[in-house]
Amino acid sequence: PIALASIYGGYFGAGLGVIKLAILGLFLKDNLTRLNALKQLLSLVVNVAASWFFLFSNHVYWSAAIVVAIGSLIGGLLGGKIARIISPSYLRQTVVILSIIIAIVYFLR
Repeated sequence: PIALASIYGGYFGAGLGVIKLAILGLFLKDNLTRLNALKQLLSLVVNVAASWFFLFSNHVYWSAAIVVAIGSLIGGLLGGKIARIISPSYLRQTVVILSIIIAIVYFLR
C-alpha cells in the first residue's frame, strides 16, 4: 500500500501525508509521533525520486518549483520539531479535526 501511495504522491502530492499516516497507522503499532517521522522520511524519498524524474522531463516551471522547494524544506523542519513537542493524543485530535474541516470545505465547494 505504501508503494502505491508513493507513486500517487510522486505525481500529485496533495494529501499524501495523510494517506501515508493512515496506512502506517493501520500496519504498524507505534505512537503517532514516530509514525509521523517515518512518514516524513518516506515523503523525502518519494519527493527526491519524483524530482529527478521531473528534472529531466523539461516540464518544470522553475520559479514555482523553487518556491515550493523552500516552503517544503521549512515546513518539514518545523513540522518535525513541532511533532516532537506536541503530545501524541493532541496531535491525533488535531489531525482528525483539521481533516474534518477540510472535508467539509471541499464538500461545500
